[in-house]
Amino acid sequence: MVCCDHGVAAVIHFHRGEADEARRHLDVAAPYAERIGDLVVGSLVHAHSLAFEQTGAPDRALAVLTAALAREDEVEDLLGDAVRLAVAIGDTATAAEIEARVRDVVADSTVPRRSALALYCHGLVGRDTAALLLAADGYRDAGRPLPRAKALEAAAIALAEAEDRGSARAAFTRALDLYTELGAHWDVARLRAQFRTFGIRRGPTVKHRQATHGWDSLTPTEATIARLVVEGLSNPQIAARLFLSPRTVGTHVSHILTKLGVHSRIDIAREAVRHDSAAE
Repeated sequence: MVCCDHGVAAVIHFHRGEADEARRHLDVAAPYAERIGDLVVGSLVHAHSLAFEQTGAPDRALAVLTAALAREDEVEDLLGDAVRLAVAIGDTATAAEIEARVRDVVADSTVPRRSALALYCHGLVGRDTAALLLAADGYRDAGRPLPRAKALEAAAIALAEAEDRGSARAAFTRALDLYTELGAHWDVARLRAQFRTFGIRRGPTVKHRQATHGWDSLTPTEATIARLVVEGLSNPQIAARLFLSPRTVGTHVSHILTKLGVHSRIDIAREAVRHDSAAE
């Protein structure tokens, strides 16, 4: 418990940009960690990984995580960061291996955070913005704001690399808002610097509009599925892409049709074109 508590405290301080205080907690936890030997304490492992990441050593940060995962299969909070770091340093083999492990861990699970984890890892490996945005939705439903911010950040980067600047700015802004609300000053500074390289700045703060009809009334999940409908994907194909059941996708499509006030998938495409033209 001492290791767990100090690990959590260290993680919080690292994200707040208070590295000296974070390392003090790691020092206090060290003798207790020696006593428990090979037992994996997820928060402590996470904190040690962050210590390396913040000093510009993502390869060593990943090594800390993979060493822990070799001893424990289902440390969920480590799996997502391991895939993220592996993708960041170009270790595609490790990223794919861990993503496959995630699929096994969360297989048949209906727990929102586990479904979100699978989508997040799949999105990172495949640069799949739809999966990453759905992962953010899942983490929101699970009440996990930090992983949600990470999913939105990854989606924003993928969108920026695809030169979809408007969507990238929206995802970037939401991620930045979450990091700010959490007091995660290190993440805020890191994200701002990263998006300066894309020439993207924060979007304007807009109060949420409770629209009931039209494109703006679609939830993020519905908007994502609508875009896949526009691409010509069938419900089974969308289900396979997003790790959802065809029935769930069918329900979402029905909601989309109702909210847009249309009757066919072709009509959805027309509404998408009309919405994009109005946004330009």
